[in-house]
Amino acid sequence: GKDKIFHVTQTRMDGDSVTVGTNGQVSPVWRRDTSVYFLGADSAEERELGIGEQPWVTSSLTGPIAVWLRKRGESLLLRLPGSRTPVELSSAAIDHTIAAGGPNNEIVVAAWEDVSGGQTKIVCQRIQLNKQ
Repeated sequence: GKDKIFHVTQTRMDGDSVTVGTNGQVSPVWRRDTSVYFLGADSAEERELGIGEQPWVTSSLTGPIAVWLRKRGESLLLRLPGSRTPVELSSAAIDHTIAAGGPNNEIVVAAWEDVSGGQTKIVCQRIQLNKQ
């Protein structure tokens, strides 16, 4: 496959994550300034996912899935493969992650600390994959 080369200049970057799919393709996600960016396995061009911070990515059966916070303590957003619009998993989240498992990475779970209503709780949610 094609090698992906990332050139880093004096740009403010934060909270990057990378995943390698079962086909060996690399898909990174990162924050630059106030936006989150993604480089899908099917593209050599970065895509802006939206305003946010602390992105994470995992490889699923249907492709890479990214999660990020709009802002710490606010919305937790998820981008499924093939989707252009993020889904809000929580309106008040911190300390999130996402992981995939199973023989074909068909099981995907997001987890975060929910800080809504003055109480704190740990939430784990299985993500429904879009069959492609």
